[in-house]
Order: sequence, then C-alpha cells, then structure tokens
Amino acid sequence: ASTPDAAMHTFLDAVRIGDAETASSLLTVKAQTEMQNAEMHVLPPGSPYAQYSIDNVSYEPQRGGAYVDSTWTDRIEPQSEERRAYAITWILRQENGQWRVAVMSTALFPNQPPLVLNFEDPAVMQAQVQQANAEMIRQAGGEGEIRQATLPPESTNPPR
Repeated sequence: ASTPDAAMHTFLDAVRIGDAETASSLLTVKAQTEMQNAEMHVLPPGSPYAQYSIDNVSYEPQRGGAYVDSTWTDRIEPQSEERRAYAITWILRQENGQWRVAVMSTALFPNQPPLVLNFEDPAVMQAQVQQANAEMIRQAGGEGEIRQATLPPESTNPPR
C-alpha cells in the first residue's frame, strides 16, 4: 500500500474477513520475523458484522512513520444486535515504499493507560494481552475475554 490509509483499509478488511495471510503480510518485516520466531501467527477473528472507519492520518517524517486513527465496531456477541466501538490507533512504518503495521494502541478500560501492542516484540505483546484479559475478566465479574486479531492461543499449527 502506497499510503497509510490504504494499508489500513487492506489490513482491516483482512481482519474483518479472517484473512490471516493478508493481515500478516502487512506487518513490518521485523514484526513478521519476530512473530514467526516466536511461533505466533496473526489470526484475525473475522466477523461479517464488523465495520471500521479510518478517522485520521498523521505523519511523523523524522521516524518515517504514520499514525492512523480508526474506529472498529462489532457486535458484542454474534447473536446480539448490540454493538461496541473501539478507537484504535495504529503506528505504521514505511518499508521499501510500502506502509506496514508495527503497533496498535487502544483504551480498553476507563482511567487506565491504553493497551499498546508492538507486533515487533511478541513476547511483551503476549504478556500485555494476558494482563488485559485478566483485567477484563476481573471487571466483568469472572466473564469475558479480549478478542483480538494478533494473538492466538499457544498453537503449533500455522494459519490457514
């Protein structure tokens, strides 16, 4: 993708339809390598009810990057009409003339710092997701789990 918003449209479309190969291919080369070394895979949950919007793109020329603000909206439960929206900021880096995803950030809990997932550091990312899942379960009174497109349960099976 030649622009950050084009890269995000392709990435988020892939996440929405569960296309792991395309979503993974849009990560930075370092993120792809580190995820592979950690035997982790991008496994988008896929949801025919999900919608997203690209809300703002800002560039950081000193670092060759861009911030892309987006909103992801999906049903709370597949059989429910109730929807929840998440504001997500993506950090992209330009590599060989193409924009690639490196980091995502989203506020999951009021009055707490956002969850920042660096795809280039999967060990830290996995620990952060586990902590966020524990907090979500605690706040839900023992129920709930983060559904996110980047960390599958421990598995040795490659994505399909």
